[in-house]
Amino acid sequence: MDRAGAPPATVAAQAAGRPLRLAHRGVHGGALGHAENSLPALLAAGSTGCDGVEFDLRFSRDGVPVIIHDETLARTHGDERAVSELDASELQHLGVPTLTDALAALPDALFLHLELKVPPLPSFFAALRERSMDAGARLVISSFDDDALREVGLRAPEWSRWLNVESPSAETRGRALALGVDGVSVEKSLLGSEWVADLQAAGLELAVWTLRTREDLAYLSHPGLVAACVEGEAS
Repeated sequence: MDRAGAPPATVAAQAAGRPLRLAHRGVHGGALGHAENSLPALLAAGSTGCDGVEFDLRFSRDGVPVIIHDETLARTHGDERAVSELDASELQHLGVPTLTDALAALPDALFLHLELKVPPLPSFFAALRERSMDAGARLVISSFDDDALREVGLRAPEWSRWLNVESPSAETRGRALALGVDGVSVEKSLLGSEWVADLQAAGLELAVWTLRTREDLAYLSHPGLVAACVEGEAS
């Protein structure tokens, strides 16, 4: 419930009858050459016709939410240090944007899918509230981490939440319902399975990741799908 007592707007309600296409880690690689999760990559999402953008969040040594997928800088920045070993200013110097950087630059019309790689710190909630992200905002928070989703549910119940799932498990339905999440975001090969149908039958929204080829766009026709992370030819 939000502060006014109304339930949070679901992603399904905002999708308006078709799956939202969310640029996975922004629009990166290819002809544009932007690095994943960089500010140019995130900003390019709107120019490609995507409805929104997905990006990953971790926290710097000084507790600032920063946008990067991996635990270390090795793969993306050629630096073996862990993200948590550096202050936000040091990470910005290396090209890692902060959540505040992104929120200040991205247009309000873009839907935001924020994936928490670790449980959130107070600075995460402060940054989003400064942007006036309340019930009905074009926002969803996802994670593979139950503690992260539980913390968001406690501190910001007005925000939509998805449980990310990579492989089927008999425990997923009960886990999602116990967390009180709005939906599940699953790896694309799981679409069409009885396991997914059971999750939908439980009233959970369904999102998918990651569509990369033109052939993958066929997944967008899956009944009840509300959103898809896309990149490459599919974006």
